[in-house]
Amino acid sequence: MTSPALPLNSAMPTTRGLNFFDVDPNLAFSLKRHATPGDAERALPLLREMGEVAGGELDVLAMLADHNPPTLRSFDERGRRIDEVVYHPAFVEMQRLGFSRFGFAAMSHRKGVLGWPGRVPHVVKYALSYLFVQSEFGLFCPISMTDSAARVVARFGPDELRKRYVPGLTSTDFGTLLQSAQLLTERTGGSDVGANECVARPANGGHWEITGEKWFCSNAGADVLLTLARPDGAVGGTRGLGMFLVPKVLPDGSPNSIVLRRLKEKLGSRSMPTGEYEFHGATAYAIGEVAHGFAQMAEMINVSRLSNGMRAAAMMRRSLLEAIVHARAGRLSASLCRNFLSFGPNCST
Repeated sequence: MTSPALPLNSAMPTTRGLNFFDVDPNLAFSLKRHATPGDAERALPLLREMGEVAGGELDVLAMLADHNPPTLRSFDERGRRIDEVVYHPAFVEMQRLGFSRFGFAAMSHRKGVLGWPGRVPHVVKYALSYLFVQSEFGLFCPISMTDSAARVVARFGPDELRKRYVPGLTSTDFGTLLQSAQLLTERTGGSDVGANECVARPANGGHWEITGEKWFCSNAGADVLLTLARPDGAVGGTRGLGMFLVPKVLPDGSPNSIVLRRLKEKLGSRSMPTGEYEFHGATAYAIGEVAHGFAQMAEMINVSRLSNGMRAAAMMRRSLLEAIVHARAGRLSASLCRNFLSFGPNCST
């Protein structure tokens, strides 16, 4: 028995076109509660702009990118190893939105991002991020890792590395931007990072050379790889791990001795590439004291944890919004949506 055909003019309800900030008075209430009055007032037009982008332009791009995940081009037409990650144009445009137009990776480091007088406060940064992620989760992994890499290099790195890499990691100019990834996981050390086997050896010129593999790297193809490796002869466990910056391209413009072996097939976050790396005596630069590598990497991990918590809340918010709009068969005005989804004082549930 076949199901009756749907009318030609039937359509599923959609949240597309809603301003995700306007239909979320709880976010405005929380901002006013946790930000200073001046910061909250200054943030409102930015949040409204982000809410409109998230409910429209970004939502369209996110769907396209998720259906067209990145691919790996290992060799060029002359057979030279290039390990180039090829993105769908929709993902590139989302990168421009996240890194350049809204400057998420820069706003904790540079003054004046989004016209803010100084650095954007964290409460405002995460409110804006919360709206962005309601449409696109995958891209915020590269954004968070680039943001946290700038923090780690600025805090622990020597002057030379700070001058060379922090400006690119915090750039809002897409042409000069450097994106980062963090490499911890190995096949021998998944949840047990102390079992990692990547080896770092001192080399002439003050740098190090790393040999080994990394099994799971999000934002594969990034310009800067922050990785853990064990200095030759160091003790076992996490206490023996050092933290190193491995550039994709060396200061003289030549490619580093790294191989992006393959991209992972994933169920989620398909818009963002995750891959496996091999280091073949790759040039690396120590970040801080090599004996404290894991503790320094924990700084980067903690920023990622905070970002992951925010992203989880954002996805739950989007799921709730979708459920209400569908349950009301799309007959949900912005004012009704505000009332139904409000939980603050003087708001009905």
